[in-house]
Amino acid sequence: MPQENWYAGVYLIYHTSDRMRIVFVQKNNAERDLLSVPGGKREKVLDKNPEDTALRELYEETGLNFFKQRQLLEKTSEAMKQDYTYYMYKIHVTGEAPETFSSKVPWEIKKVMTLDEEEITYPHAPILRSHHRGAIAIITNHKISKHITS
Repeated sequence: MPQENWYAGVYLIYHTSDRMRIVFVQKNNAERDLLSVPGGKREKVLDKNPEDTALRELYEETGLNFFKQRQLLEKTSEAMKQDYTYYMYKIHVTGEAPETFSSKVPWEIKKVMTLDEEEITYPHAPILRSHHRGAIAIITNHKISKHITS
């Protein structure tokens, strides 16, 4: 059983025959327009485990509901930092990513978008990071697949 405090995030990856798109969010309080994967802290009343947190945060921040496809959630990493355990997951989906997203917490999320892997591989790519002061990794000028595989 995980400790009482945790954070969980999700790399949601859409695959088509010729490309891979990953969902990112930009928080309203983000410094320098940083992008991150959907995720957040445990809500004790709602979340019994880190998977609950990951799926709830994904739904709240993007409007995408994967509660009934829980089996798609694959844990990629777990790390301790101070009083929190950080869990990262990924979900692979075959097909096109949605054109639009509907955040359930618009006061928290400025923008939801998908990026092709190529868009985050080259020097002009945006800086991407996980939540909470880069607890998992800062991703810039590197292939995202290096950071989302176990």
